[in-house]
Amino acid sequence: MSAVTQPTSPLDRPLSVTFFKNFAAAEKAEARTSLRGLLPRLINTTRDDKKKLPWLKLARFGNTKTPREQQPDGSWRGGSLRHDANMLGISGSEGDYDHEIVTVDEAVSILQGAGLAGVIYTSPSHTEDTPRWRVLCPLSRDYDPPDRDRLMARLNGLFQGSLSRESFARSQSYYYGSVKRSPSHRVEIIDGEALDLRADLDATAIGRAVEQAEPRPRTA
Repeated sequence: MSAVTQPTSPLDRPLSVTFFKNFAAAEKAEARTSLRGLLPRLINTTRDDKKKLPWLKLARFGNTKTPREQQPDGSWRGGSLRHDANMLGISGSEGDYDHEIVTVDEAVSILQGAGLAGVIYTSPSHTEDTPRWRVLCPLSRDYDPPDRDRLMARLNGLFQGSLSRESFARSQSYYYGSVKRSPSHRVEIIDGEALDLRADLDATAIGRAVEQAEPRPRTA
Protein backbone atom coordinates (compact mmCIF):
# COMPACT_ATOMS: atom_id res chain seq x y z
CA MET A 1 0.00 0.00 0.00
CA SER A 2 1.43 3.36 -1.00
CA ALA A 3 1.70 6.15 1.56
CA VAL A 4 -0.82 8.99 1.43
CA THR A 5 0.84 12.18 0.26
CA GLN A 6 0.05 15.14 2.49
CA PRO A 7 -0.19 18.69 1.10
CA THR A 8 3.16 20.46 1.35
CA SER A 9 1.49 23.85 1.89
CA PRO A 10 -1.66 24.97 3.74
CA LEU A 11 -2.63 26.57 0.44
CA ASP A 12 -3.10 23.09 -1.02
CA ARG A 13 -5.07 21.48 1.81
CA PRO A 14 -8.66 20.72 0.79
CA LEU A 15 -10.94 23.04 2.76
CA SER A 16 -14.68 22.94 3.41
CA VAL A 17 -16.09 25.89 1.45
CA THR A 18 -19.71 26.95 1.15
CA PHE A 19 -20.92 29.16 -1.70
CA PHE A 20 -24.10 31.22 -1.57
CA LYS A 21 -25.70 32.59 -4.73
CA ASN A 22 -26.65 35.88 -3.07
CA PHE A 23 -27.29 37.71 0.20
CA ALA A 24 -30.50 35.78 0.86
CA ALA A 25 -28.51 32.53 1.15
CA ALA A 26 -31.62 30.41 0.68
CA GLU A 27 -29.50 27.84 -1.17
CA LYS A 28 -25.93 26.67 -0.79
CA ALA A 29 -23.32 24.78 -2.76
CA GLU A 30 -20.52 22.98 -0.94
CA ALA A 31 -17.06 22.00 -2.11
CA ARG A 32 -13.80 20.60 -0.81
CA THR A 33 -11.14 22.70 -2.42
CA SER A 34 -7.89 24.39 -1.48
CA LEU A 35 -7.26 28.11 -1.40
CA ARG A 36 -5.10 27.64 -4.46
CA GLY A 37 -8.00 25.85 -6.09
CA LEU A 38 -10.26 28.82 -5.30
CA LEU A 39 -8.12 31.24 -7.30
CA PRO A 40 -9.94 30.86 -10.64
CA ARG A 41 -13.27 31.74 -8.98
CA LEU A 42 -11.81 34.70 -7.13
CA ILE A 43 -10.09 36.02 -10.24
CA ASN A 44 -12.63 35.34 -12.99
CA THR A 45 -16.06 35.77 -11.35
CA THR A 46 -17.67 39.04 -12.44
CA ARG A 47 -21.16 40.55 -12.54
CA ASP A 48 -22.63 43.84 -13.72
CA ASP A 49 -23.78 44.72 -10.19
CA LYS A 50 -22.29 44.05 -6.75
CA LYS A 51 -25.56 42.63 -5.45
CA LYS A 52 -25.43 39.92 -8.12
CA LEU A 53 -22.05 38.60 -6.96
CA PRO A 54 -21.91 35.29 -5.07
CA TRP A 55 -20.70 34.83 -1.50
CA LEU A 56 -18.29 32.38 0.09
CA LYS A 57 -17.40 31.06 3.53
CA LEU A 58 -14.59 28.72 4.64
CA ALA A 59 -17.04 26.64 6.63
CA ARG A 60 -19.76 24.00 6.52
CA PHE A 61 -23.42 24.77 7.12
CA GLY A 62 -26.41 22.62 7.92
CA ASN A 63 -29.89 22.86 6.40
CA THR A 64 -31.72 24.85 9.09
CA LYS A 65 -33.03 28.17 7.79
CA THR A 66 -33.92 31.26 9.77
CA PRO A 67 -37.69 31.76 10.28
CA ARG A 68 -39.46 33.73 7.55
CA GLU A 69 -41.14 36.87 8.88
CA GLN A 70 -43.24 39.43 7.05
CA GLN A 71 -42.08 43.01 7.45
CA PRO A 72 -44.33 46.09 7.93
CA ASP A 73 -43.82 47.00 4.27
CA GLY A 74 -45.17 43.63 3.19
CA SER A 75 -41.81 42.13 2.23
CA TRP A 76 -40.48 38.90 3.71
CA ARG A 77 -37.20 38.27 5.48
CA GLY A 78 -35.63 35.07 6.68
CA GLY A 79 -35.19 31.68 5.11
CA SER A 80 -31.39 32.00 5.21
CA LEU A 81 -28.94 29.16 5.69
CA ARG A 82 -26.20 31.62 6.56
CA HIS A 83 -26.45 32.05 10.33
CA ASP A 84 -24.36 31.14 13.38
CA ALA A 85 -26.64 28.39 14.69
CA ASN A 86 -26.44 26.59 11.34
CA MET A 87 -22.63 26.41 11.19
CA LEU A 88 -21.17 22.93 11.55
CA GLY A 89 -17.43 23.58 11.31
CA ILE A 90 -14.75 25.90 9.95
CA SER A 91 -11.72 25.26 7.77
CA GLY A 92 -10.34 28.80 7.64
CA SER A 93 -10.72 32.35 8.89
CA GLU A 94 -11.80 35.39 6.87
CA GLY A 95 -11.18 39.03 7.66
CA ASP A 96 -12.56 42.18 6.05
CA TYR A 97 -10.70 45.48 5.74
CA ASP A 98 -12.63 48.60 4.68
CA HIS A 99 -10.76 51.59 6.16
CA GLU A 100 -9.33 52.58 2.76
CA ILE A 101 -5.83 53.20 4.14
CA VAL A 102 -3.81 49.97 4.04
CA THR A 103 -3.07 48.95 0.47
CA VAL A 104 -3.19 45.44 -0.92
CA ASP A 105 0.59 45.44 -1.24
CA GLU A 106 0.95 46.42 2.42
CA ALA A 107 -1.45 43.67 3.47
CA VAL A 108 0.53 41.14 1.45
CA SER A 109 3.73 42.32 3.13
CA ILE A 110 2.16 41.85 6.56
CA LEU A 111 1.25 38.23 5.84
CA GLN A 112 4.64 37.56 4.28
CA GLY A 113 6.43 39.12 7.23
CA ALA A 114 4.51 36.91 9.64
CA GLY A 115 5.11 33.79 7.54
CA LEU A 116 1.37 33.14 7.37
CA ALA A 117 -0.41 31.44 4.47
CA GLY A 118 -3.39 33.20 2.93
CA VAL A 119 -5.12 34.86 0.03
CA ILE A 120 -5.93 38.55 -0.20
CA TYR A 121 -8.51 39.67 -2.72
CA THR A 122 -10.09 43.05 -3.30
CA SER A 123 -13.73 43.70 -2.46
CA PRO A 124 -16.14 44.94 -5.18
CA SER A 125 -15.88 48.58 -4.03
CA HIS A 126 -12.05 48.61 -4.01
CA THR A 127 -10.04 51.14 -5.98
CA GLU A 128 -6.35 52.03 -5.84
CA ASP A 129 -7.23 55.25 -3.98
CA THR A 130 -9.73 53.58 -1.61
CA PRO A 131 -8.28 50.14 -0.82
CA ARG A 132 -10.72 47.54 0.47
CA TRP A 133 -9.89 43.87 0.68
CA ARG A 134 -10.53 40.52 2.33
CA VAL A 135 -8.02 38.05 3.73
CA LEU A 136 -8.59 34.29 3.79
CA CYS A 137 -6.32 32.12 5.95
CA PRO A 138 -6.47 28.30 5.84
CA LEU A 139 -6.35 26.06 8.89
CA SER A 140 -4.43 22.79 9.15
CA ARG A 141 -7.67 20.94 10.02
CA ASP A 142 -11.34 21.68 10.53
CA TYR A 143 -12.47 23.19 13.85
CA ASP A 144 -15.74 23.77 15.69
CA PRO A 145 -17.32 27.22 15.11
CA PRO A 146 -16.54 28.56 18.63
CA ASP A 147 -12.81 28.12 17.94
CA ARG A 148 -13.06 30.78 15.26
CA ASP A 149 -13.14 33.58 17.85
CA ARG A 150 -9.57 33.06 19.06
CA LEU A 151 -8.25 32.35 15.57
CA MET A 152 -9.85 35.54 14.28
CA ALA A 153 -8.25 37.47 17.16
CA ARG A 154 -4.84 36.19 16.03
CA LEU A 155 -5.48 37.46 12.51
CA ASN A 156 -6.84 40.80 13.71
CA GLY A 157 -3.82 41.28 15.96
CA LEU A 158 -1.53 40.74 13.01
CA PHE A 159 -3.26 43.69 11.34
CA GLN A 160 -3.19 45.69 14.59
CA GLY A 161 -6.93 45.62 15.13
CA SER A 162 -7.87 47.13 11.77
CA LEU A 163 -10.13 44.33 10.51
CA SER A 164 -13.84 45.13 10.66
CA ARG A 165 -15.97 44.14 13.65
CA GLU A 166 -18.12 42.10 11.26
CA SER A 167 -15.12 39.84 10.70
CA PHE A 168 -15.84 38.33 14.12
CA ALA A 169 -19.39 37.29 13.24
CA ARG A 170 -18.97 33.53 12.96
CA SER A 171 -21.23 33.05 9.96
CA GLN A 172 -20.24 36.29 8.19
CA SER A 173 -19.65 35.51 4.54
CA TYR A 174 -18.27 37.69 1.76
CA TYR A 175 -18.81 38.66 -1.82
CA TYR A 176 -16.13 37.52 -4.21
CA GLY A 177 -15.33 38.57 -7.76
CA SER A 178 -15.39 41.91 -9.54
CA VAL A 179 -17.99 44.28 -10.93
CA LYS A 180 -17.85 44.70 -14.72
CA ARG A 181 -14.35 43.16 -14.78
CA SER A 182 -12.90 46.09 -12.86
CA PRO A 183 -9.21 46.62 -13.73
CA SER A 184 -8.61 47.35 -10.02
CA HIS A 185 -9.58 43.81 -9.01
CA ARG A 186 -6.66 41.87 -7.52
CA VAL A 187 -6.08 38.45 -6.00
CA GLU A 188 -2.79 37.72 -4.22
CA ILE A 189 -1.68 34.37 -2.74
CA ILE A 190 0.94 34.09 0.03
CA ASP A 191 2.54 30.85 1.17
CA GLY A 192 3.39 30.18 4.78
CA GLU A 193 2.03 28.40 7.85
CA ALA A 194 -1.57 27.65 8.81
CA LEU A 195 -3.16 30.15 11.21
CA ASP A 196 -4.09 27.53 13.82
CA LEU A 197 -0.48 26.38 14.12
CA ARG A 198 0.72 29.86 15.08
CA ALA A 199 0.16 29.93 18.84
CA ASP A 200 2.79 32.67 19.03
CA LEU A 201 0.23 35.06 17.54
CA ASP A 202 -1.85 34.79 20.72
CA ALA A 203 0.57 37.24 22.32
CA THR A 204 -0.58 40.01 19.97
CA ALA A 205 -4.17 38.84 19.43
CA ILE A 206 -6.90 41.52 19.36
CA GLY A 207 -10.53 40.55 19.83
CA ARG A 208 -13.63 42.23 18.52
CA ALA A 209 -13.66 45.87 19.57
CA VAL A 210 -16.73 47.58 21.01
CA GLU A 211 -15.99 50.47 18.67
CA GLN A 212 -13.98 49.97 15.53
CA ALA A 213 -10.55 51.58 15.64
CA GLU A 214 -8.71 52.69 12.54
CA PRO A 215 -5.03 51.87 13.12
CA ARG A 216 -2.61 51.60 10.24
CA PRO A 217 -0.67 48.32 10.45
CA ARG A 218 3.08 48.56 10.17
CA THR A 219 4.78 46.68 7.36
CA ALA A 220 8.20 46.68 8.97
